[in-house]
Parts: sequence; C-alpha cells; structure tokens
Amino acid sequence: MDWDPRFAVGVPQIDQQHQELFARIGRLDAAMRKGEREEVSRMLGFLGEYVVEHFGCEEREMKAHAFPFFTIHKTAHDRFVQQFLEIKAEYEATGETPWLSIKVHKVVMKWLREHILGMDQQLAHHLNAPVGARARVPAAVAVAAPKPAQRKPR
Repeated sequence: MDWDPRFAVGVPQIDQQHQELFARIGRLDAAMRKGEREEVSRMLGFLGEYVVEHFGCEEREMKAHAFPFFTIHKTAHDRFVQQFLEIKAEYEATGETPWLSIKVHKVVMKWLREHILGMDQQLAHHLNAPVGARARVPAAVAVAAPKPAQRKPR
C-alpha cells in the first residue's frame, strides 16, 4: 500500500508522519520478502517514537479544533499503543522472528486501513470544513467506535 494524496488530512506535520509510516511499512514488506529480519527492530524503534509524537500531534489538533469524536479517536490511539507495547515485549523476549515480522506487518497494515484511511479521514473532514459546519460530519465519513481487541486463548 502506497501513500496517496487522497489520504491527507490537511495538516502538513500529520501528513508527513503518515507518509513516513507508509514508507516504513514498505521497507518492512520488502525486507520480509527477502527473508531479512533486521527491519523489525527498526520498525519497532520508529513506532515507539511514532506513538508519542504522531498521536500527540493529532490529539493536540483535535483539541484545538474541538473535534467532536476526540474520545473515540484517542481510544483507538490508546489501543494501538497497547498493541505496540505487547509486540515490543514479545520482541524483547524472542528477538526478531519470522512470526514477529508477520505480526508487526499485520498490525501496521490494519492500522493504515482502518485508522488512517478511516478515522483520520473523519478528522480531515472536520479540519477542512468551514468552522460553522465542523460539528456536522456526514454519515459517509462518521466512524463508529473501534471494537476492543479480542484476545485469542493460548
């Protein structure tokens, strides 16, 4: 999946951060095809910074522009942080394994599809709407609260 300008939210810093995430998942994908595992540690290092810097940036924008779905969006961020911490703990316990590469790839791709191309587009609509129309988000871009992650029994 490559970055496309239609994914933009209209805030240059956020859009640059999203573009970097797309680039990083591309690198991980290429490394996985070659059987290289080292990219997982680089991706995890990047994600550690991303969840702090990027989510903080988005949340500041949401507050500054009275985004009506702030709580739902923040909850999604918090869930991703929890997933990241679980993967990081697994990495620290097992190192770079093929399974971990697949898991990181799967989690980030799901995030791209569901959050950046879904919830963040709802934010984009809000930020790019005239101030008086911001509270009226069309049903086509309204996003329901994400479901809690289901834990599989081990």
